[in-house]
Parts: sequence; structure tokens; C-alpha cells
Amino acid sequence: MKTSTKAVAAIVLILFLAGLADSSPAISATSPQTPIKNFSGMEAYKVVRVLDGDTVILRIHEKETRVRLIGVDTPETVHPRKPVQPYGREAGLFLKNLLLGEEVYIEQRGKADEFDRYGRLLAYLYRAPDGLFVNLEIVRQGYGHAYTRFPFQYMDLFRFYERKARECEKGLWASDTGEARAAPTDPPDAIKETPTAPPDVVEEIESPKKDQDEVIVYITKKGKKYHREGCGSLSRSKESLSLEEAKKRGCHSFVIASGGKLRSEDNIKTSIALPINYQPRAAFPLMFSTILHAVECLTGSEMTDLKVISETLRKKQTQWEGSAKNMAEDFQYMIPVFIGSRHLSPVAYRAKCQVNENAKAIAFSSEIPEANHNEIESFVGENEHEILPVFLRSNFESDRLKQRLDITAKIYEDEGFAPLRLSIKSDSKIEEMLMMTFYLDMVSVELADLRGVNPISVEKIMKLKSSLKQSE
Repeated sequence: MKTSTKAVAAIVLILFLAGLADSSPAISATSPQTPIKNFSGMEAYKVVRVLDGDTVILRIHEKETRVRLIGVDTPETVHPRKPVQPYGREAGLFLKNLLLGEEVYIEQRGKADEFDRYGRLLAYLYRAPDGLFVNLEIVRQGYGHAYTRFPFQYMDLFRFYERKARECEKGLWASDTGEARAAPTDPPDAIKETPTAPPDVVEEIESPKKDQDEVIVYITKKGKKYHREGCGSLSRSKESLSLEEAKKRGCHSFVIASGGKLRSEDNIKTSIALPINYQPRAAFPLMFSTILHAVECLTGSEMTDLKVISETLRKKQTQWEGSAKNMAEDFQYMIPVFIGSRHLSPVAYRAKCQVNENAKAIAFSSEIPEANHNEIESFVGENEHEILPVFLRSNFESDRLKQRLDITAKIYEDEGFAPLRLSIKSDSKIEEMLMMTFYLDMVSVELADLRGVNPISVEKIMKLKSSLKQSE
């Protein structure tokens, strides 16, 4: 019985790996390598003012210096001989939000300072707190063009992200035809006419008016205020729309599904088809890989190479077999409670569901810090249930979160529980989520093998659906 169960259980893991490796070619891409800089020993300079979408004033050695960003051109807002161009103010606001109050590191094309004909220092800027490549970010988010009239070191990289921004219709590329709202003109550092120095002081960049249709705003739940994208209040105030309401408002909708009613909607402009006849838990990697790359495309983020992660998991599978079996044995006579926080909270929930469905065993999930407000009171020594807390720990925890999780685990220990701690070394949060998900999937099928049950069958779920259908 166990041999056949093990063989069936292996299918669940194979589907996981195959789903990650088979990410949608329509939205995946191989990007040029974004530079990773070592800023140790370098001096960071304060951003004093943002003049427009590609020019700033920095305080360099106690002197205010105008700096023109290399490789990017944004629509004009302060040019002495040109009107304000479409999307210029948005580009200025974007750069303002990126840099005001921050410090930046400077990279130049050569050893000596290089200035344009307006006397502005030409440079690449990297935001000091996180190393963000500012010049590239403007192009990546669709607020400027890659200016390639004069060759520069990162030209291929800038061209690549301009194409991505155009394909995703981001920023100034947002139109039905994919054409830019403002075609690139001769940038200030390439104008051949008699130069007129830009003003040292400009007025604050005005916010676009509400009735400009290219401005993205979010309404509050009461519908009386609006917020721009990036506003810190959005998490509390932005309205979540149903598909029907989104269509009424003219939103561009796209669907990721294997079929059914949703994909047949008349007003759906774009749909991505997934393979049919997969159970939801088996379809997860297919769904995840497609959604992840769609979101990365829409936000201009670098594409996650899921094929590399899938290959890593194939190698880890053999290494983890013994450990996964040991954890499954711990679950055999106890009820696991998977405890996660932030990006590992959905991993904890998935683990709970996999133990339920694959191993036909009771399991629960919990989320920190919410569990500290209620569930923590139920972990008492005289509790009649055999509970096993399993803490999913991240390599990316803040000091405060680490302290909270450590204290919670200690309280459980003091009550007589023996918490398990699970952490997996990884290079990113996405990789960490997928590696931990795959490992816990392995644990669930090992537990199914120990219990001698078929991890693929879901008889009770099918019985419930059948009964509901008969009652319609």
C-alpha cells in the first residue's frame, strides 16, 4: 500500500516543479544584468531639489550642483523655449517622490567630471538607502525614454526596459496604440542652438489636475477623497472593485484561468489560458508563475527566473527527503500549527491545506502578529490537544519581527510545547517562499505515506460539491 501511495504522492511534487518551469513565454523575458555596485568608501550627496524628470540639484562638497541624469530623457516642463509637454509633470513628481529627502551616490562615465553645454554635471545616480539605479528606474517605470543618441555604458539595459515599459503600456506609453504620449525631442544636453542656462530655482512641480485622464488616482471607500499612486494612505483607503464594477468604469481587465465562465466574459480584453483539469493545489505553481510574471511586467520589475528556482528545487528534493520524513513523523501523532509572518503567512496557510488534503490529517495555520492578539492565549500547558507549533522563519525578518517571533516561541516553550523552527537559506523572498512551500509539500506527502492514504483523492470535497449541485 505504501509503495503505491508514495508513487502517487510523487506526482504532486512533479506537478509543482513542472508548473514553475513552465512559466508563460508570453510574459517572461531574459533581462540584461542590472549593475550591482559596491558603494563602500563612497560619499553620498544630499538631494536638494528636483528640477524636472531628469535633472536634480545635489549638495556636493557644500556647493549646490545641477546634475543631468545620463541615458534618460523625460518630457519637458521647464525648458525656456518649449511648452510643458504631456506627462512631464508626472515624470517630475515621480523623480521627486524617489529622491527628495534622500542622498545619492554618483557614477560618472570617466574619471574627470563631465558637463553638458548648460554646465550641468552628467551622472548616473544611485539612491543611498537601497542602491536603486535612479536613471534606469525612470525608464523602467515608463516616465522617460532611453536616450541613445550618444552611446553610454548601460544603453542595452535601458533599451530593454524601455521596450518592457512600452509593451506593458506604462507611464507615458499608456495608450491604445502603445505609442508614447510625447515623442522624444532633443534633450537639453544635446541641443545645438545657442544655449540658455536653465534657471537655478524653479517653482514646485504642480500636481496634475484631477481631470487629466493619464493621472492614476484611487478613491477612498467613502468616495470623497482621492490619493495618488504611492500615497502612504492607500493601504487603508483605496477601494477594491469587483470585476463588474471595474468593467463599468472602463478598466482594462485580463483573466488568468483554465476556462469556465470568467474567461467567456464579453468585456474581457485579455486572457491567459492555463491547462485544464488540475486540482487547485496542483494548479498553484502554474497560476503563481503566470501571475508573478504578469505583475512583474506591469510594475517593470526584473523577471524572476523560475526555471532556475525549479532546477534548484529538483536538486534539493533528494537532499531534503530524510528531513521531510522526520518532520512528517513529528506530525503523525500531533496537530501541527504552521505559524508565518508577512510573505511566509500564505506559505503557512498552504502547508495547512496540503496536510489536510494530501495526508487527510488535521492541521492549522496562524499569522503573526495577529496571533499575538488572540491565539497566543490558547497555548496553555493544560490544553488537552497535542499541538505542535511550527514557526516558519525568514532570512529577511526585521529586528522587531525577529524579536516578536522569538518571544512568542519562548512563551509556547514555557507552557510545555516544543516548537519547531523551519528556515531555508535563499537569495530572495520569492525563492524563500517557493522553497519552503515545496519542502512542506514534501512533508505532506511523506505524512500521507506514513498514514497510508492517497494524497490525490479528495472524496469528501467531491461529495460536498456533488451534493450542492444536486440541490441547485
